[in-house]
Amino acid sequence: MLDDAKRQALKVLVDRLLDGDRTRRVITFSWNANSWYARNLAIELVALGYRNVSWYRGGLEAWDVAGLPVTELK
Repeated sequence: MLDDAKRQALKVLVDRLLDGDRTRRVITFSWNANSWYARNLAIELVALGYRNVSWYRGGLEAWDVAGLPVTELK
């Protein structure tokens, strides 16, 4: 879990990304089901007061296997 300074930095970043709206949907994911970083992030976000957080356990690997679309950022 994060220490207080990192938790505060995370809050500042996510608040900026969500325009301060803690009710907006947030979905965390990692590469696959064996990586727990996204789960831990979801737990931290809920602890910070974000109310609509989900963890996509299968991750990008499961998304890819299912043939779902991916858009690369430019």
